[in-house]
Amino acid sequence: MKKNENMALLAPYIRVNNRQRNLDFYEHILGLRVLHEENAFAFLGGHVAKETRLTLEESPSYRTRAVNGPKKLHTLVLKADTAEIAELLARKIPVERVYKGQTGYAFSALSPEGDRLLLHGEDDVTTLDPVPYPDLLADSGFNGLSDVIVDRLVLNVPDRSVSLPFYDRLPLSVELNEAQGADLQADNDQTWDISMVECSVDKTVDLASFAVICKDLGLETMLNKKETVLIVTDPSRLDWWFVK
Repeated sequence: MKKNENMALLAPYIRVNNRQRNLDFYEHILGLRVLHEENAFAFLGGHVAKETRLTLEESPSYRTRAVNGPKKLHTLVLKADTAEIAELLARKIPVERVYKGQTGYAFSALSPEGDRLLLHGEDDVTTLDPVPYPDLLADSGFNGLSDVIVDRLVLNVPDRSVSLPFYDRLPLSVELNEAQGADLQADNDQTWDISMVECSVDKTVDLASFAVICKDLGLETMLNKKETVLIVTDPSRLDWWFVK
């Protein structure tokens, strides 16, 4: 698959223990909105755009458990309007760290499950520098982020050399961080962690050819008959859904 083919990160799926605690975090700290809920799933996005950007799946403790060691999800990087990010900070929300870039403020925060989120509005996240928590004036009419996109995923993997042959073929912003942990290759239905990533794919992308490449890499694949949905399981047992 060539780097110039059209593909975008759409929505990661994260398994959680307590859905309501996590929804409170994503709504009140990250400024997202619950677009709708269906069975164990909650779909979140912006208050105006209303496109699903993150999906939480409540997975009870009798069949799922906490991660032993580092999670597969190192950092989920989200991009939004910097003026709206400043509005969140004006409410003195609890965050891990505040940053300042060329266009405005950014911050990182930890969810109740220990997932790290970085919310920024920069063209280049390397311009972000840590700064003290700013003293900003809140706008009483602010209801949350109008829209947000998944800008980047940082994943923990036990061996980058094993995962790179697959990720080097993805025209997506995914970074691999080498780490050691007992659950970095656990089945994606076993732990409270990222379990799946949905990507939107342009109709011109040849998913059948990409499926062959992934099979040659020794990865599990499943392609529907219409060749519009391809599921690939990476070496860390994380599922990638490529959907036209």
